[in-house]
Amino acid sequence: MGTNSQYEGGMGRIGGEVMYWDKNDDGTTNIFPGGMPGARPHDHIVVNEDGGVEYMRVDGEVINDYRDHHGWFLLSGLWLPYKKPLFLYNMSLIMDNHHTIIEKFTGKLHECASRGHFEFTNLPMGSYDFFYIVTEDRCFAGEVCLFKTRSVLYDPMSRSSEASPIVGVEDGSGKIVDSCFSLYSQPDNFIFFDGDFNYCLYKLTP
Repeated sequence: MGTNSQYEGGMGRIGGEVMYWDKNDDGTTNIFPGGMPGARPHDHIVVNEDGGVEYMRVDGEVINDYRDHHGWFLLSGLWLPYKKPLFLYNMSLIMDNHHTIIEKFTGKLHECASRGHFEFTNLPMGSYDFFYIVTEDRCFAGEVCLFKTRSVLYDPMSRSSEASPIVGVEDGSGKIVDSCFSLYSQPDNFIFFDGDFNYCLYKLTP
């Protein structure tokens, strides 16, 4: 668990089950499905600040451990962190901030269910979180992908290169991108910037 002098942690839910979480000093988050761990064997997940899973132990077996296996690769003269791909299609890890950010595009949601998380090992850099959503006004019901990146996004719907986020959305979902949501309060803007990351929300074909 974290040793922060300012403790951050609490109870939540993961995949419909109770879980306990707390922050580590390096910014990662421990997640313990089933509640606060004790002496008995327990499941343990470590999630980084980008939403990627660094470590996962389930039923005493280590499924993923990428904490000590990160490398670096050279891109256009800049050294960028390398991350191994991660698929979590049968595990719902729903963060409140995802719900809030999606509502920046859709307005109030009636339903928001996680369908999984995907990260690329190279370009297009970023994380992809898939959801089934229903808006409160029932104007939209279907699958979407929330793309998150530190890179500048000029045209989220461009397919002009392999670096297009659409490549990641379609590879991660196995479906075709239909269109991109605009911001609910800014119909001409397709990108939300929270001061740190750029986000866009893609509609997937049924």
